[in-house]
Amino acid sequence: MRSGRRSISGFSVRASVPTLLLIVVFAIVLGVCGGVLYSHDRAPKDLGLAMDSESSAVPVSMETLDDRVLATARLQVAPAQPLTLARQGRLTDSQCVPGQTLASGEVIARIDDAQILALYTETPLWRDLSLGSRGPDVAAFQRELKRLGFSPDTDGVFGVGTRTAVRKLEHDVLKVSQPAGVVHSDTVLWIPQTEVNIASCSTRVGEQASGVFATIQDVPHFAEIIFAKDRVLVGQRAVALQADPSITAEVDADNRVTDPNFIGALLKNRVSTGQSDELSNEVSVEFYLTQPISAVGVPPSSLFDVNGNLACVVADGAPRGVTVLTSNFGQTYVEFSDGQPVLEVSVQPQTTGLHCP
Repeated sequence: MRSGRRSISGFSVRASVPTLLLIVVFAIVLGVCGGVLYSHDRAPKDLGLAMDSESSAVPVSMETLDDRVLATARLQVAPAQPLTLARQGRLTDSQCVPGQTLASGEVIARIDDAQILALYTETPLWRDLSLGSRGPDVAAFQRELKRLGFSPDTDGVFGVGTRTAVRKLEHDVLKVSQPAGVVHSDTVLWIPQTEVNIASCSTRVGEQASGVFATIQDVPHFAEIIFAKDRVLVGQRAVALQADPSITAEVDADNRVTDPNFIGALLKNRVSTGQSDELSNEVSVEFYLTQPISAVGVPPSSLFDVNGNLACVVADGAPRGVTVLTSNFGQTYVEFSDGQPVLEVSVQPQTTGLHCP
């Protein structure tokens, strides 16, 4: 019988088949474990480098901003003021009632046989208007005619179109059977807003009408826009009523609104102060740029060397100066000082030795 002895390179080895299989399996297991350990030692390090490389810069976003913020329109109410009649004569009819509202375009009284029309115009009527009249008072009259639903020209010249509109006003409102298309200033009661609140009536039916006809109250002549001045961008601005953003008006250099239609809308949207029936003179509005600006959105962490609204970022691999415009929803919006386009910025740049040009 042959023994299990084998000769390998001059050495004599005795081994059984099961033993050899065990050795082979052990070697395979040892190799796999070594590979796993080697992979575990190297892979995260390489992956981490790749992740750092990929996350160190992010694409910028291009945005168009109107810098819309919530603000307050504070009505500045003028003291009670009189409404004065230009026509003299006996008051034969009056619709003046204390506590009621008088609107532009309404017949308020009759003196002798002439009807008196309440009318708002930006420039008070100081003369009769007829075909060929021209000037700022004509333009103001035309704008109010248009607001009332008539269709005059709005060029400051009393032409055929305006005469037609006046005839329609005479026919529809004053019930004149043969309208002449002429505006007599002494048949107009000028009011300072499209709607006013009557505080008291000075002349009763049967009395001679001359001078003061009534007194009005709560007449706001402008609204001041209250906002955080250090949190908005500089530029021409407008306001929109928060309750109805379709109602808008421009804001002047003193942050005031004088548009009578917008003032009227503010009056209608006042809310109770909680003290009796008193209404607040403050109404919420949206305050925004009339000409939106283009801005670049970057992560807040990309900014360094911040000094007021000036800062630096590493953009496309190089430090560049920016002006910080505003921040919103986790983004900071900037303008690049050099005006050049940019693709990406470093999220957390290594700023040692970096300076903006």
